[in-house]
Amino acid sequence: MTTLLCFHHAGGAGTTFRSWQNDAAGSDLAVVAAQLPATRPLTGRRVHTDTAALVEHLVQTHAAELRGPHVLYGHSMGGLLAYLVARRIGGDPAFAASSALVVAASWSPRMRPSIDVDALTDTELVDLLIEIGGIPADLVARREWLAPMLPLLRDDLRMCGGYRHDPVADRVTVPLHVIGAEGDRLVRREQTDGWAALGTPVTIEYREGGHFFETDPQGLRSRVFEIARAAAEPA
Repeated sequence: MTTLLCFHHAGGAGTTFRSWQNDAAGSDLAVVAAQLPATRPLTGRRVHTDTAALVEHLVQTHAAELRGPHVLYGHSMGGLLAYLVARRIGGDPAFAASSALVVAASWSPRMRPSIDVDALTDTELVDLLIEIGGIPADLVARREWLAPMLPLLRDDLRMCGGYRHDPVADRVTVPLHVIGAEGDRLVRREQTDGWAALGTPVTIEYREGGHFFETDPQGLRSRVFEIARAAAEPA
């Protein structure tokens, strides 16, 4: 059994991967959703405000999974976190080496995110979320319902913006798979392609859709499962 440890996007929660868990139930993959600590799910504030402390918390929280066969997957902000977890446990004898690192709709850690959250009003931030497909259709017409969720989202985006990349030993030593979205308005193509310098081997592919792959979410899920299963096979 291989664990697929999943890291969600900014402002999200572990429940993002509930459908992934349902799809993988009874198979050779155990989908585990990393839950970032918050004072309240979705409407609270993030407990950790810097990536170093958060990554250490995640590694300790999921130590059991990271000591066994596993693949790391992250979407958007989750891609950064998955990468940092891979770096953190790489070479540490207390943990197993990741079979693969998979990131989707995520900018290269060597580059800055495209969004400066502190330069956006709440209205502008919601407009951006709608534009990139991050708001369910039933909430688009009820923007006032989104207000309680914005502080947590801002915390996550601010943490990403505050990340300062350490170029020393920044390449991961596990197979790196990068999935970009052809219509992503948040992560530019050069930010996706920038992952190529961070590992060996690296594969980069593009799928239809925007930042959340809304045109074919099942296709993205199936592709990640395919990569995870292939990585788990004996050499």
